[in-house]
Amino acid sequence: MLGEDAQLPAITRFVFAARYGLLALSCGIPIACIALLFTRDIAKSIYWIGILALVAVVQWVVVFSAMSEPLMEVITKMQSPK
Repeated sequence: MLGEDAQLPAITRFVFAARYGLLALSCGIPIACIALLFTRDIAKSIYWIGILALVAVVQWVVVFSAMSEPLMEVITKMQSPK
């Protein structure tokens, strides 16, 4: 797919290596957000939910770019054959 001696991009290898950590983070963010809804200090809970939302967006961007990078390499190699 990427060539005989080609390797996956570094970010893709990182996501595959850290899949259990990313899975725990994906499960932990909603649980933490729900738990924060039951705290007494509303302003602090909204602040922390915003931080968790930012972490979720960053995680989504990293995983999306890691999964689409090999496809982009294949498309690039198909457009410029040697």
